Amino acid sequence: MPFPERFTFLMEICASVFRKLVDLLPKMALINLLVGCNGLLAVEKEMRKAARARHIDTIEKKGLDPLTVERISIWNYTDSVFPNERLLKYGNLRSVFLSSDIIQVGHLPLVIDPIAIQQLPQLRFIRLHHFNLRESLNTLQNVAGIEGLNLTYCLIDTLPDEIGRLSELKYLSLRLNYLSSLPDALSHLDSLEVLDLSNNHLRMIPASLADMRKLKKINLANDEVEKEYGPLDAFRSAPMCLNHIDWETDTASLGTILRSAELLHLKLPRDECSEKLHLIRAYPGKRWTRKVRWGYKPNPCPDPWPTGAFVRPALPEKDFIDRGKCLCGILGY
Repeated sequence: MPFPERFTFLMEICASVFRKLVDLLPKMALINLLVGCNGLLAVEKEMRKAARARHIDTIEKKGLDPLTVERISIWNYTDSVFPNERLLKYGNLRSVFLSSDIIQVGHLPLVIDPIAIQQLPQLRFIRLHHFNLRESLNTLQNVAGIEGLNLTYCLIDTLPDEIGRLSELKYLSLRLNYLSSLPDALSHLDSLEVLDLSNNHLRMIPASLADMRKLKKINLANDEVEKEYGPLDAFRSAPMCLNHIDWETDTASLGTILRSAELLHLKLPRDECSEKLHLIRAYPGKRWTRKVRWGYKPNPCPDPWPTGAFVRPALPEKDFIDRGKCLCGILGY
């Protein structure tokens, strides 16, 4: 082939490859925006930033202008009202991370002031850890525009229907609580992308999840809480729950969730009624079973009791403990 023709041929190949790359760029940008290079969604990154915010004491010590502060944290929060006067000075806050001293104070009852919180119009991300929020959750509907909400270990056993009014909510974490079911109103959260229900009291896959088609990540597993909180004996007054989800009795609901085009992964607890082999047998040849992730096997696991489990208080005879009961259930939670 003469050189001019060879050059023209190579140029046509380069042009064709370039056009294909141009076509792929929007898709690559969208994937990077949604998932990021480390597998995190954009809203997950914002919630992590909220967890790493400067403590309010540091901000005040440095003399920063309150109106320039967007993220703030307070450990050992002692007020019974959120937000308090100290926080209201920061009128442009985007995220707040509050935690009570669970060892010294326990689960501090916290009231969410619906009027005061409106003085923080830019607030989008809230993390509240180790409070008693059983009586104040219904006031969250007054937080206009909230996108991320983390209520870890806040003694929550039911969710009010008002939570369905948080139309812009993208991230909801209710780790380490006592939920045994979810309200139908949760399916009204059309923007929700991440739902974390790890370490609750779930026995079945909540039916409302099948109607939430925008969810990208769902966590129904159990975490190794001893790594995060230390020996569980310190929390005997408010023991932690374990999810034991028997998905095998409702494979239709699980299949509906997994077939969602938006879903990236669903994390299930690994115990005596949730194993990978059982999943493959239930859905032979289904590629969307790859979306399932598995949590660690809890210790103690009710059936059978493992060897080497941590020291437990006096428990009923093992014959009394049926499949699906966790330690918190035995203790009356």
